[in-house]
Amino acid sequence: MIATLRAGTIADLGVAPGPAREAGVHVSTVIKQLCRALDPARFSGEITDWTRIEVGFTVEAWIEQAWQARRAHTFRPGAISKDGIIGSPDAVTFDGDDVIVDEIKCTWMSSKGCPDEKKFWHWLVQIKAYCHLLDTTRARLHAIFMNGDYKDHREPQYLSWDLQFHDGEIAENWAMLVNQATALRRDHEQQAGTTDVP
Repeated sequence: MIATLRAGTIADLGVAPGPAREAGVHVSTVIKQLCRALDPARFSGEITDWTRIEVGFTVEAWIEQAWQARRAHTFRPGAISKDGIIGSPDAVTFDGDDVIVDEIKCTWMSSKGCPDEKKFWHWLVQIKAYCHLLDTTRARLHAIFMNGDYKDHREPQYLSWDLQFHDGEIAENWAMLVNQATALRRDHEQQAGTTDVP
């Protein structure tokens, strides 16, 4: 047998990450800028690990398919916009008259301390933003930790939490994002020399 390593990557498999994003300022873009300002050592690098990105997309699609097969009341709502910021929640579930935001994560971080520990802060900012967009205080975090907690569990762990926020923390979180989005637009205008900004 002659085995020759091919140059292809997992990105070449053509896994579709989901629908194309609308033009404009997105929740994820605003959060990335906040994270880069608060922790540049962790968040300032460029994304180069496409295998992890594609695994994340695949896990998200897999969970969505499982929900579609088992829970008809969970679906992807598409893009939602308020105050010039666009968000695309992974899914929403209806519990009577209540709307629950469902957020899916696939990560190589340790599961230890999730979701309260500081390293998961940006996840909660995103989830609270989606709660604001959908006018709800309820959410669920679904996370697959590829290396478990790096201690007692080194195999992949799937963990899920019910999250209940209060109105004040959702409003405060959204105000922070609106302020950051305003700064992003101002920076974009200065760099472009124009006021024609999404």
